[in-house]
Amino acid sequence: MRPVLWVDCRVDLSARSYNDPMRFRTAVLVLASVVVASCSGSDGDAPDGTDATPEATQPAPGGDGDQDAGTPQPEPDAQADPAPVDTAGGCPVDLDAVGSTISAGECDALVNLYDATGGSNWRDSSAWLTDSDPCTWFGITCEADGIVEIDLIVNDLSGSIPASIGDFPQLERLFLNGNDLVGAVPPEIGNLTTLTSLSLSANALSGPFPDQVGNLVELTNLTMFSNQFTELPSTLSALTKLETLSFEDNALSGSIPVEIAELNSLVYLGLNANEFSGSIPAELADLAQLEFFYVGSNELSGPVPDELLRFAPLGDASLSGNECLTAADDVAAWLDELDSDWNDGC
Repeated sequence: MRPVLWVDCRVDLSARSYNDPMRFRTAVLVLASVVVASCSGSDGDAPDGTDATPEATQPAPGGDGDQDAGTPQPEPDAQADPAPVDTAGGCPVDLDAVGSTISAGECDALVNLYDATGGSNWRDSSAWLTDSDPCTWFGITCEADGIVEIDLIVNDLSGSIPASIGDFPQLERLFLNGNDLVGAVPPEIGNLTTLTSLSLSANALSGPFPDQVGNLVELTNLTMFSNQFTELPSTLSALTKLETLSFEDNALSGSIPVEIAELNSLVYLGLNANEFSGSIPAELADLAQLEFFYVGSNELSGPVPDELLRFAPLGDASLSGNECLTAADDVAAWLDELDSDWNDGC
């Protein structure tokens, strides 16, 4: 068992994001506790540590200069941010008038996301539900064809992810990690066929992960650690571009799916701190690109397959914290170099 302090804001677990393997390893949660520490300032502070409350801007008093100085004058109003507008009818913006590149359907979906996840209580909801271009709303990035990124990391989102999350046809990156989201991931997530990175880690999401994720054939990063998922999707083998599969600290049980061996581009496999049992599948040796192999803190047992020696280029591995694992002498010597406690359950 290795306690890990998670302090990365982006939580991009793509192995190529880290030059130092040890720093990379500390970005991975292997136990049930997560400390989110460097993503924002204290209450009342902006993310960069500055005072989040703007000073009131006082307009010059009116008059022509010969007004009686002794006459009391009304206090001028402070300059306020644009107020939210009525969203009862959906999108509050005249998209053509503001020259927005997004569709009315995307704008409606943003409003639904705000409403479903307690937007009025978000840490930062700058410009949301105002009549400004939704591409200027906090956490939203657009390109010529529409919204390509939603980044609301550590932003006090709560409630459930709405089904309308699937209504962003050009979305490439969805980051909702480090919030208080609960319930199941809606199957409509499978509509995001242009998605390359999906991170919902460090929430309280639960249930089986929807099989519709198999539609996301462009996906390279699937990061779901520190939730309560009970099953991996049965369609994983369709994600042939996947480089990062991170489901540490969930409630996954049964055998490690052999289908994972079909993910030929996989660099990072993180299944630590679950309830997997049985043996380690020898087929995982077919993952020729694998550099990081984390299956510790489960209930695995039996011999470690000799075929895993094909993992010789591995940068790091964790097998400790399981039931009794055994290995042939040559495999044992190799494992000792990667994880000296690999057989601590014996």
